Amino acid sequence: MSRFVLIAASVAVFGAMPAYAAPKAVAKAPFPMAADGTTNIADCAKVDVKFRNECISKSRPVSGKQLYAEAAAYNAMVAKKRVLEAGKAKAVEAAKAAKAAAATAAAAKLAKVKAAVPAAVVGAPKGFKIGKDGTTNVADCAKAAPQVRNECISRARPLTGKELAKFIKSRAAATPVAPVKAKAAVAPIKGKAAVAPAAVKPVVAPVRGKGFVIAKDGTTNISDCAKANPDFRNECISRARPVPGKVIYASMKSKA
Repeated sequence: MSRFVLIAASVAVFGAMPAYAAPKAVAKAPFPMAADGTTNIADCAKVDVKFRNECISKSRPVSGKQLYAEAAAYNAMVAKKRVLEAGKAKAVEAAKAAKAAAATAAAAKLAKVKAAVPAAVVGAPKGFKIGKDGTTNVADCAKAAPQVRNECISRARPLTGKELAKFIKSRAAATPVAPVKAKAAVAPIKGKAAVAPAAVKPVVAPVRGKGFVIAKDGTTNISDCAKANPDFRNECISRARPVPGKVIYASMKSKA
């Protein structure tokens, strides 16, 4: 009987004791961990921010060799990055320089084209055409306005040798011949036969000088052409040495 009582009392005592929950299983670490509970410091950089400090605190010490290798790798990466950035910067600067040079060249070309075709004189039509290459036809210069005639002449395309020869020949053919009065018949003298008047040869009027000096190289000074014999003025103009733009603009400015 006493044994039964002892068993019942034990059951009652155990039943009166508070119940304890079973211990929870330890959660798996959110980062690689060795059997000895240590971690690799290189893995900690990839760990979630909430667990990074824990990973670092458990990390195994890094040897000096590893530290130097890691530092060398890092320095090599930084150097490579700097080289790439320097290359990119250099390429950008080269592109900017090329663009600026192209813009400068375009501006210079435009300025040259504008300089080649000066502005028309106000109130005075040019009276001549300027070709795409900036030249004019000397035959048009006679019709040009007085203010811009020198400009037309200085831009005139030279006549070829054939054209010059043709022009000179036409001028010579057009040279007027002075009329010669017929001599009166000589009255016969008594006792002598009458003498018939000698045949009269036409006398060609002397041709005046051209009125301009031709240099050894075959060129003339445009300023002489205004004083030239009208029959040879075009020849003088066609032979004229080109007038510099500076002189042309100075003349135009003074007339303006």
